[in-house]
Amino acid sequence: MPSSSDHSADERTDADRLPVDERLGSDRRSLTLDVLTGLETVVELSELAAGIGVRELGFDDADSATIERIAIDLHHVHLPALAEASPLEYDPSSRRIDPSGLEANAASVVEARRSARDESLRTVLDSLPDDGEIRLEVLSRRVAEETASETDSHANAVACQLHHRYLPALADAGHVRYDPEAHTVEPL
Repeated sequence: MPSSSDHSADERTDADRLPVDERLGSDRRSLTLDVLTGLETVVELSELAAGIGVRELGFDDADSATIERIAIDLHHVHLPALAEASPLEYDPSSRRIDPSGLEANAASVVEARRSARDESLRTVLDSLPDDGEIRLEVLSRRVAEETASETDSHANAVACQLHHRYLPALADAGHVRYDPEAHTVEPL
């Protein structure tokens, strides 16, 4: 049964039209903080994008086009937001990130991660049916469709994040029953 959060293309709000990386965008910000926290040297945007690509996609050889899309997203969306909300310093003209202030302000980094994770978990919960079981593949497509990003590769990346990160966390918290072998999810 479709949930009340399902939207037809005509009913989507501006927030619904955001790419999945902005709706679950806090994921990319959280991964960015994970990659950068503890580093004391300046990092090139391309290096950071490659590190994010490995963590998001789960393999070491993300193609150059994927890394470039991640770099563009980091440059225009996530790094400016992180620079404004945290001690991270980003110079857009040189495309270099100075993460040295993150370690000294670990409490603010932890809070930023917690907030990002909570937002992502809410997005997943809103995409579940009101009752009944749903397959991981269907759920990942639903999340991708709700965020107006319907490519197969993106839905696969969402499925990977759901399988390894969000559904186990939601199951541990008692919100869903997740069978990782059968790839099925049931809201509780």
